[in-house]
Amino acid sequence: MEPDFPATPFTEALLKENEELRTENALLRERCSELEERVNKNSQNSSKPPSSDGYQKPSKKGSDKGDTSSKEAPCSSQETPNPKSLRPSSGNKPGGQKGHQGSCLRRVALPIMSGI
Repeated sequence: MEPDFPATPFTEALLKENEELRTENALLRERCSELEERVNKNSQNSSKPPSSDGYQKPSKKGSDKGDTSSKEAPCSSQETPNPKSLRPSSGNKPGGQKGHQGSCLRRVALPIMSGI
């Protein structure tokens, strides 16, 4: 693509810089896509071991399979944490029943010293 204006040292320098910036931009876009692929991998969709997944379970929505160029929320698993347990609370307090004394070993004046 030849420009229609006369070539001067200044325009030649600008065209050269433009070409260098376009090349660098293409390399950076490629590197960015490689890093995004690496971040999105877990033990379900790669050969990574489950211990490398971290503490959060992967979301089962599958919303991150679509367009990766959107600049909305970073990750759906960070919006709402996974539930700890699906069992509902019984409402009872932990511990023994009220009024029960319990039992334990009694304290003695002279403990038996064995091995001496």
